[in-house]
Amino acid sequence: MIQSIIEKIRSIPHRIERARFKKIVQRVYDTPPVEVTPDADLIVVSQVHHKAVEMSLLSLKTFLSKFDECGLELIDDGSLTADDIEAYRNHFRGVKLIPISDVELMGCPQGGTWERLSYVVQRSQDKYVIQLDSDTLTLGDVDFVKQKIASNKPFLIGGPNYPEPIDALAMAKLATSWNSTHIQGTTESHLDKLVPTYIDHYVRGCSGFTGFPKQGITQQVMSSISEIMESAVGRDNWRRWGTEQVTSNILLSTFDDVEIAPWPAYQNYGFPFVGNEKDSPTLVHFIGTHRHANDYYRTLAYTCIHDLCESKSDQQFVSVSD
Repeated sequence: MIQSIIEKIRSIPHRIERARFKKIVQRVYDTPPVEVTPDADLIVVSQVHHKAVEMSLLSLKTFLSKFDECGLELIDDGSLTADDIEAYRNHFRGVKLIPISDVELMGCPQGGTWERLSYVVQRSQDKYVIQLDSDTLTLGDVDFVKQKIASNKPFLIGGPNYPEPIDALAMAKLATSWNSTHIQGTTESHLDKLVPTYIDHYVRGCSGFTGFPKQGITQQVMSSISEIMESAVGRDNWRRWGTEQVTSNILLSTFDDVEIAPWPAYQNYGFPFVGNEKDSPTLVHFIGTHRHANDYYRTLAYTCIHDLCESKSDQQFVSVSD
């Protein structure tokens, strides 16, 4: 009882900040629409949810603004309303919306973001595909990403603890020593079962921002890896939330030339904290744990919306401190 009260008190600043952020991000509806290019060699894929429409609109607009030609394909997780769908179509002219039930899983688990990962792999058969989470903001020129696209090479966002690929057997041994009950650590302790058929090294990053090369990996490989890991950790465990995220790491690890985006230019906010947010990052992923720990997300969102609307001289903005 007392612990519950303490937790509620501790959550008050987060809830206040979340409400203030919501007030700011609503202004994304005033930003001009984006023309996407359905037949471009590059596409962005994102899974979208009713409660995060404004966040995803801003995330996608800040990223797409860095490219002259880019397709956009959004997976409706089943929660979008008619108004949500209309908003996406109005703000992204040429967008493709895919019902989550239409995605083929080929034996992989259902739910979480398995449909998203399956769709990314499917579309990468003829496109370079970037997976972009709704809680990201792109703030600078994405030169690193453009280099990967031009050379058809994979990437993912990560952090300073694992800045480069590491030996897969060493990773399995390390993960085993953790005795972790988290599904990521549990899965990583069985990476040896994929050596050498599928991987010899492993990239420990985040599925929130990834690049999958054209014709780089097949759904059959994904299905086989899923089957092996399900056998290793157990069917029930393999259907827990998070397995699709570590599978994204594994799939990217099948490439010899996979690279983790340079940190802190590309960062998962708070994992770890950089220490000086005034050093302008290129792309920030605001994972839920620290998303509203302070006003950083709100401040950046305000700036991004202002920049997107700066050509509209009659635009009025609410104060970032409101």
